[in-house]
Amino acid sequence: MLVRVKPKSESVDEYLSLILQSIEQEFEHNLVQQLYISDACWNVIITSKTAIINKLKQVAKTSKSAQDFREKTMTFFHKLAILLVKPLSSYLQINQSSVDYFLFLLVILKDKNQNPQLIK
Repeated sequence: MLVRVKPKSESVDEYLSLILQSIEQEFEHNLVQQLYISDACWNVIITSKTAIINKLKQVAKTSKSAQDFREKTMTFFHKLAILLVKPLSSYLQINQSSVDYFLFLLVILKDKNQNPQLIK
């Protein structure tokens, strides 16, 4: 979402508000899917959403600008994805090349803002 939703100003509060609004819109858009998942899975989704929002608020407090907030947040979630993908790949028996490709895409997406020619 941070790749898609860019800051409109240098205000951290405005960008945080824009990101939180986007999360809520995305959540509402996908709310219908709750009908097709278990209560336990739904609870994981709600907990994850809350944790992400709390982390965004935490990062915003230490950010100097909207761009700083965006970069810190993308870096945090990129590192988190790396930590999660490796163990999941062995659990799900995904081959290493798929994991490497996924991580490569994460790096490309993270760097897209600095190198727009990488993805068009």
